[in-house]
Amino acid sequence: MVMTSADRPYTITRVNERWEKLTGYKSEDVVGKSTCSILQGDDTTNEELDLLMRPVLFKRPSSAMITNYTKSGRRYRGYLMLYPLSTDSIISHYLGLTVYVQWMDKEDEKKQTGHADEEK
Repeated sequence: MVMTSADRPYTITRVNERWEKLTGYKSEDVVGKSTCSILQGDDTTNEELDLLMRPVLFKRPSSAMITNYTKSGRRYRGYLMLYPLSTDSIISHYLGLTVYVQWMDKEDEKKQTGHADEEK
């Protein structure tokens, strides 16, 4: 779980222990930082980000599969769901939940297929 402000630059206000374990970042490393762009890398596409963020611009819930990276550089695909949170009908924060994770490194590829493609 990650919580951000509802307006750009979507400053991180809170993360939970499971988010810390998934990403490798501690709360004190990220709270107060703008956006979760620290999780993005070479394989994170603008199309993924646009699909996720377009509804957020209109203060609506959103979800998408996103390619992200842990602090150590391990690549994964996660299904991220974003929910607006409001007080007195004014959206103040977004709650982000990663509900599915598929690891994309060579060790996991080897487990899934029986061999790792050395060309990747």
